[in-house]
Amino acid sequence: MKTLKDCEITDIIDTKYDVVKTLSLFKDSDGVIPNSKLQHYLDAINRKFKYALTDKVVSNVEKGIVRAVYSPELNLPKFLPVWSKKNGSDIITYVNLTPYRGIRFDTKGFLDGDIRTIYSMLQAGTIVNSYYNNYKRLIGNIGFLRYCMTAYTKLFIKVLDRLYGIKLNNLKANTLAFLVAKFFLINICGKEDNEATGNIAFNVCEKATNVKLIKGFDKTYKSEVIYKSLGNFIDFLSTHEDMVRKLSMREFYQSWIVMYDFSTLLSIELLEHLIILVGHVNVGSNINKVTVLDNLLKTESLKIYNEFSSLV
Repeated sequence: MKTLKDCEITDIIDTKYDVVKTLSLFKDSDGVIPNSKLQHYLDAINRKFKYALTDKVVSNVEKGIVRAVYSPELNLPKFLPVWSKKNGSDIITYVNLTPYRGIRFDTKGFLDGDIRTIYSMLQAGTIVNSYYNNYKRLIGNIGFLRYCMTAYTKLFIKVLDRLYGIKLNNLKANTLAFLVAKFFLINICGKEDNEATGNIAFNVCEKATNVKLIKGFDKTYKSEVIYKSLGNFIDFLSTHEDMVRKLSMREFYQSWIVMYDFSTLLSIELLEHLIILVGHVNVGSNINKVTVLDNLLKTESLKIYNEFSSLV
């Protein structure tokens, strides 16, 4: 399973946030909100929201499996609001509510803020906790992975198209989509680089695309290097694909943030954060650029959300 420590973004942000150290030192006494201080929200969520994960979200918080955190001293980037740690045989997941506008404690010490934002973040905690506890079932479900793969490819290709107008060349656009889908399956989902994986990846291409031409192109390079890391993949595209020549990690990150919001950054490298992104979209919270993402992922977002909910 790919984790935060395996992500290249961790090395970049650690110079500013020291994320690994911050998470390792965090204790419940550093800001976990007692359930008594947010029970009024759990009751309201039960009444108002009927999403597929609502019951599980409330249950996980009440059981202490998912724990809400509020601490102005907690120095974590907004794109890392959720993290987990082992507690015996259990996995405890923490949700940092601190960075979100309007969330605070009222004069009586009870949590106060926008209920949709609070629900969406507690849902993110449930998504991560459920992902870790059901990883093999999720990764082994080809239907679920295909929905996620298609969504991820659309997000990635949209950034490349914004930078280089790749959709002006249909064959190149489909070749790049195929490569992105393979990167998702191999690097993010841990699938083997074999013909079966290639066949799944080809589903992101348009129906009239020449499968032999694209797969033949893919076989001419050392794929064990290409898909080893995001940096390797970006470097490969920048040196072997004329339409995205000189693409850099910095340029890609910046464009992704502009298009989808800073909060979505980890979805480039971690599947659970892609699911969180989809969860925010389905709830309609303003944590990321909901309208942009909803328009781009019209077909996939609800399918991913519902399929995930049924598998966990």
